[in-house]
Amino acid sequence: MYNLCPKNGHNNSCFEFSSSCFLINYVAWRGLGKPAVIMTFRNLLYYLRKYKIAAFLNLAGMAVALAALIIIAIQLKYEASFNHCHENYERIVRYDFGAPGAGYYAVLSYEHVKVGANHPLVEEACVMYPYDTEVDFRSVKYPERVFQEMSNNVSYNLPKVFTFNMKEGSSDCLKEPGKLLISETLANKAFPGESALGQIVSCIGETLQVGGVYYDFPAGSTLRNIVYRRLDTETLSSDWGSSSYNCYLLLKKGVDPKNCFIDLKPYAKNFWWQSAPVNSQEEFIERINDFQKFTPLDEVYYDNKTLFAYGTTSSKTNTMLLVFLGFIVLVVATINMNNFHLSLVPLRVHCINTLKVMGASVKSLRYKLTFEAILINLLAMAMAIGLVIVLKGTSLNSLVAPGLSLTGQTDTLLIVLAFAVVAAIAAGLYPAINITSFQPAMALKGSFGLSPKGRKLRVVLLCFQNAASMALVTLATFLMLQNAYISKVDYGYDKEQLVDVVMNSKMLDNKEAFRRALLENPDIEEVAFGFNKYSASDEFTTSGKNLPDMTTFQFINSPCSMTLPQTLGLDLLDGRFFIESEEHGQGAYVVTESFAKMVGLKVGTNFWDGIVVGICSDFCYHTLHKETTNFAFYFPGDESWLANSSDIPWLEMVKNCYIRTVKGADMAAVKASIQKTLSDFDPYFPFNIITHDEVMENAYMQEKKPGTLITIFSILSIIISIVGVVSIAIFDSQYRRREVAVRKVFGSKTADIIRSTNIKYAKVMVVAAVIAVPVSYIIVNNWMARFTIHVPMLWWVFALSVVVVSGITLATITLQSLKAASANPVENLRG
Repeated sequence: MYNLCPKNGHNNSCFEFSSSCFLINYVAWRGLGKPAVIMTFRNLLYYLRKYKIAAFLNLAGMAVALAALIIIAIQLKYEASFNHCHENYERIVRYDFGAPGAGYYAVLSYEHVKVGANHPLVEEACVMYPYDTEVDFRSVKYPERVFQEMSNNVSYNLPKVFTFNMKEGSSDCLKEPGKLLISETLANKAFPGESALGQIVSCIGETLQVGGVYYDFPAGSTLRNIVYRRLDTETLSSDWGSSSYNCYLLLKKGVDPKNCFIDLKPYAKNFWWQSAPVNSQEEFIERINDFQKFTPLDEVYYDNKTLFAYGTTSSKTNTMLLVFLGFIVLVVATINMNNFHLSLVPLRVHCINTLKVMGASVKSLRYKLTFEAILINLLAMAMAIGLVIVLKGTSLNSLVAPGLSLTGQTDTLLIVLAFAVVAAIAAGLYPAINITSFQPAMALKGSFGLSPKGRKLRVVLLCFQNAASMALVTLATFLMLQNAYISKVDYGYDKEQLVDVVMNSKMLDNKEAFRRALLENPDIEEVAFGFNKYSASDEFTTSGKNLPDMTTFQFINSPCSMTLPQTLGLDLLDGRFFIESEEHGQGAYVVTESFAKMVGLKVGTNFWDGIVVGICSDFCYHTLHKETTNFAFYFPGDESWLANSSDIPWLEMVKNCYIRTVKGADMAAVKASIQKTLSDFDPYFPFNIITHDEVMENAYMQEKKPGTLITIFSILSIIISIVGVVSIAIFDSQYRRREVAVRKVFGSKTADIIRSTNIKYAKVMVVAAVIAVPVSYIIVNNWMARFTIHVPMLWWVFALSVVVVSGITLATITLQSLKAASANPVENLRG
């Protein structure tokens, strides 16, 4: 653009120009017909440079807000498209059974599954265990190549329901006994540089062959990248009460999953009905079809209430909080931008009205001023994309399920860009209307304060910002308190002295020799083996039992080795713990105190498949998301149902080794000793030796990731809000220079000036607190409802949020007021 203004020696590259220079350039622009964007951009740069601090703070705030919005959008896209990688996901449902209000189970008996599989509405049905198991995967050709992998036993037709994109072999390989399906990742690890197809491997003690290699499933899939083994459905139990399998149905085309119906009345007599919310068996038979549920595949991600369901689940509460935070962060940043543009109104009104006198239309001026706001947000969007790219290399990348890669996220970026443009229009339109609404005669006057409406709007927006900040401080504080509480809560046993190891097949065959070798270390007090990861999992085997009055109760039936209860450090309240002689026969039970009291169990009672030999203290055996129910340790004998079951992989069940150390033992030295002992038995296997506290930390990782994101975005919103306050304080001090100077000349003290300013803002803080406290209480209360045990609603957290936000705001205002009040009155009166 040609600069026709010779004032102060300006040349063509000059971007700092006065109001008169601005007018001359405007006239030149109109006469020469240059694009509006050039003039707008040049005008914008002038004000950005003139008010560097305020402009940078608001621009940075908007960039951070848009970066947060990109991250949230990536996570939301992942959740919204969960399981969409499977070709027929619209027709796939999980078949559940239960009762409204009493809870649903995702596990069915195989006889129940067959009823669904043979239904006319169903094209295909498959089953799998509701949990993955850790197995040793060892190449026979290369015995040093051994890996600890997750595995699941599935029916051969699983790939008929879900989509397996094959790299090698066929997904139908599971039809053949002794074949495996493995992921591309595992194939590359186990057989680098050669084909995995046909390779012979040892898996959980069996010699098997790789029959197919599938390309890895994306992160958003119920199916995981694990080893899939054939489940021999022909040998499965015909017992209707043995509910052990998740069942997925591929419905025929045209069948609405939400209107799916299978008539179970002909089979009602085979079901346990006493635990259903009915008064008689007749009522149960009449209503049995109401107790089935068909959960569409694209909804299973949010279904965390159905028990024993396979796959990753999440909470809609966390998702809604992320959406809420994304909205708040963007709104707060937009308010900052609005305040920035409003603050420029008194500084630009003289120039704008002069342009109106010279013939510029109100419409064109408003268009250009709004376009300035859009340019700022486009610049902020570019900065946001750069920030996300930088954050990809940080730990924040692991907090977002699909990661922070922008590859394939074009649609996400376009959506966020649209939000950025809308936010720019929202931030810039009112100031543009306001600044062009003055009469042209005002161009003859000097400086202006903001109009009464403009000042009221700014106060309302400031109130909203501070209310949002107070609510977010409260939420972030409770999130941190709950995360700390999870680790510190009393679980009923001494978990700090426990070390965990997951066994492989070779160790399971030699577990007693391994136990004796470990006990030679004086720092190791006891060693035991169990099926479950206590306090770190909700995957437990349940059994049903009839009482004399014909009511039914369910209990957790947890298989274990002889010394597990005392290894966990539980107190014996009555009877005894298990003894070696109980390895033969039906087996024995040690039940928890609350279970014994509720059911009326006593030592010596014949119970289910054994005898009650002891009663131990209660403990929290599951995560804090589940209610404590009836629990029993089960020490199975040679003749027990479990040892002789054909459809339960007994060898894989009691695979968790618990090692109790003595008080004060050096954990690093103990781990090294355990590693040496393990290497003596199996030198190649990559055993994972971790403390039980670390196991529990990993169990809550999925929970803590969104919680950490929520906390980070809450803090960002607070910072952006404070940035807005700083910006307002800077401009307020500019506007009030003459007022402050006059008051100083007439004898006002600095303290009086600061006090009068702070009183005005303190009133805003009070209103913000009245809004923030009840809103934050509702949000926190809903989030805490997901835990059966959580920190109480502490009053001081709400008070702290009000004090912190109000303190930071008033401190910022005070510093700016002090700066203005300390200036030389003569200089301010001249300006």
